[in-house]
Amino acid sequence: MNTIADTIADTTREAVDTVEVKARDIKRWDESRPNVPGEHLIAAAIGLALLGAAGKARSPLKTMLLTAVGTAALARAASGQGGVSRVAGWLVGKK
Repeated sequence: MNTIADTIADTTREAVDTVEVKARDIKRWDESRPNVPGEHLIAAAIGLALLGAAGKARSPLKTMLLTAVGTAALARAASGQGGVSRVAGWLVGKK
């Protein structure tokens, strides 16, 4: 006998699986495309702007969301398509 809880659990698992597959597809596409000049600087600027807006937000929910998205943008700037490793390579003279 299938209970409501089982149905909800199955639906939730299917939704999570779908999101994971989409996320993997987006990551594969992103890794296969060429870099856009200044992409890391743009992502960093957007992240800093969002974090600044989070500091001025009046709603705790808005503050939390802006902080999360701003942090993700900064992480993308630092790590997206070899961001940190590329900068480190430039600093030690490798290209």
